[in-house]
Amino acid sequence: KAWQNQGKGHELLRSALRAVLKDRCKLAIHEEPSKARVWELVVKKGGPRLKASDPNSVPPDGAKRPSGAVWVGEEENGRQVENFYRSGMQDLADFLSIITRGRPPVRDKTGLTGRYDFTFRQVALVPGDDRVYSYPVGHLGLQIKAGFENRPILVIDHIEKPTPN
Repeated sequence: KAWQNQGKGHELLRSALRAVLKDRCKLAIHEEPSKARVWELVVKKGGPRLKASDPNSVPPDGAKRPSGAVWVGEEENGRQVENFYRSGMQDLADFLSIITRGRPPVRDKTGLTGRYDFTFRQVALVPGDDRVYSYPVGHLGLQIKAGFENRPILVIDHIEKPTPN
């Protein structure tokens, strides 16, 4: 059961993999503190402009998220339109992280805990713009800004060819 219900970090899998690498490859590692770049999803001055989800409504069929949110994508005039139903801000941060391919990841810093219905329309990017801006959030009273977070990095001190099976 624990293997099936791991968090996003897959803690059990990581622990098992490290144990195997230590045993078979004589892996020795340590962590060092580091700062990493992130995008922060924040509320704009003036406050959020989000429509609260009706808990009694039935969202259309779409990509169901573990949080209970539903994402429905469609194309309009050659551009993607993403409709979110019963979505929290973490769902939005996850979507934007998918858009950026997690480099850097998007962190929810809004402090908003409700469930909302909203729509995004993809826009053309100016060369040099980051992919995170391809779905503007300003119409929701939100903004994306650059930030940093403390995140440890793994340093490999020693590794050998694996022992035979």
